[in-house]
Amino acid sequence: AELDEEDGAWVYELKFHTEDSEYEYVVDANSGKVLEFEHEEQKTQKAAASLTVAEAKKAALKHAGVSDATFTKAELDEEDGAWVYELKFHTEDSEYEYVVDANSGKVLEFECEKERANVSDDEENDKDNDDERKEDKDELEDKDEPEDRDESDDDDDDDDDDDDED
Repeated sequence: AELDEEDGAWVYELKFHTEDSEYEYVVDANSGKVLEFEHEEQKTQKAAASLTVAEAKKAALKHAGVSDATFTKAELDEEDGAWVYELKFHTEDSEYEYVVDANSGKVLEFECEKERANVSDDEENDKDNDDERKEDKDELEDKDEPEDRDESDDDDDDDDDDDDED
């Protein structure tokens, strides 16, 4: 239960669940009158998942091609009417997020983010500057190279010289 102020009135927000339902109430703190009420029937988690969390972890690790990892999240959750395990884990160089079907063990979603190697900002800036200098040098070398001349212009000049000799 949480005491909160809504639209200038003090209310209690209550949330609780039973084995097969979830309830949410908003109750006026002064009168005790129920202002809002929500009821949602739920499948029990035991009936909803035939896979254990250990089996879901094993499926995710196999899919990722990883044999050893540290899990930071392993939750059974209902998504679009289906029960899934939401998993997060990491290795030395990568972070993973997986959604595994809680009944079949099929990987429904996954994400892998490789962590950047430990390079200091100064080293990274030096590398960027070196790359820029190399590009600038390449551009200058292209400008210094003589352009191909058209040989036909040279032939015309030779003909003019022959006329002067006559």
